[in-house]
Amino acid sequence: MMPDQIVNIILLLAGVQGLFLALIILHKFRTLYANCFLALLMFLCGAILLNLYHSETVSSYRFGLVNLFFIGVTFLITPTQYLYTRFLLQPSDRLSHKDLVHLLPMLLYWLSLTPLLTLPPEKIGLYLSSSVFHGIPWRFILFNFALAFAGIVYMTFTLSRLHRFCAGLPAVVSSLEKIQLQWLQTITWLSLFSWVLFAVENGVFMLGDLENYGFGISSAFSGIFIYLLGYWGLLKSDWLLKPQTSRTMEQVEQEAAWSDARGNEGRKYVKSGLSAERSQQYLDALLAVMEEKRPYLDNELSLPQLADLISVTPHHLSEVLNTRLQQTFFDFINHYRIEQVKKDLLDPQKQSMKILALAFDAGFSSKTAFNTLFKKNTGLTPSQYRARCKPAAS
Repeated sequence: MMPDQIVNIILLLAGVQGLFLALIILHKFRTLYANCFLALLMFLCGAILLNLYHSETVSSYRFGLVNLFFIGVTFLITPTQYLYTRFLLQPSDRLSHKDLVHLLPMLLYWLSLTPLLTLPPEKIGLYLSSSVFHGIPWRFILFNFALAFAGIVYMTFTLSRLHRFCAGLPAVVSSLEKIQLQWLQTITWLSLFSWVLFAVENGVFMLGDLENYGFGISSAFSGIFIYLLGYWGLLKSDWLLKPQTSRTMEQVEQEAAWSDARGNEGRKYVKSGLSAERSQQYLDALLAVMEEKRPYLDNELSLPQLADLISVTPHHLSEVLNTRLQQTFFDFINHYRIEQVKKDLLDPQKQSMKILALAFDAGFSSKTAFNTLFKKNTGLTPSQYRARCKPAAS
């Protein structure tokens, strides 16, 4: 089987799969607002890939006016992916009139096609072919570069937003594994790579007589990207639909926004209105709850949940932790978990238990995170700590 045939098969399968995933997402998971944009993204990508498959297998270049307007829809792919990420990170956010700006690249492209509206269909191809480069109209080459530029810009903004979100996680969550959205970061990097590759292919095309080369690599890469994004989005939807998850993600976004606005931890709480006396009261209540109710044993404990236990706002609790204890929520909770494990390691009745079981009982949800934090806290691995403390305990 020839390489171009393999690429065409990937395009066909990915296109059909994109349409199928769009239907599944809308049918089962449309309750999550962000998934409306994931479904739209799957539909757009599926339709565009099928159109690309048609042009590759039927005719390399068809200058029909409808097709020319249709390929402008490609400008919606990266804005839709950006909006999916945005509404995933901030579930309560909704579209506003300001978001119409995302339609601008597509509308500008359509505006550039208006001279063709006055031409009869048989002359459209002649008009476009009047200025060609290696058999391809300059208009298409410029279109490809504009598309790649928009894709790179949008994916850069998306990665920046994800980075800010991840930077705010320690202030809100006690376990990072699930909510780090590593799958979404990976997908976004893959998308950025595919747009860079598309730009490089377009540039390489201009350097030589490569009219039969096409854009096989970036097209195949885009097809694989559709598979991954659709299925990962589906697999994560159940967890993302949990009210607790949505509330936690909202708080992370708020903490990140406050940090950006104030610039540092000291200025972050300038306008909070929390007095020193009230701050001490909250701290006393917090420490009492930690000893009496041991909420740190819940491996999904978040800042809003702990704030509910002591009847304060999450922002005030974050302020108490930062200004009174100089700790993030993540460090504060995991300190208690480590102390619980250290206590259990010395408990004669628990000597037969595996260390990992003790870690999970103490609230940890990841072996890697537990080992890393334990060694950071004690300077020893859990096994070394148990072995060293055994003689003292006996």
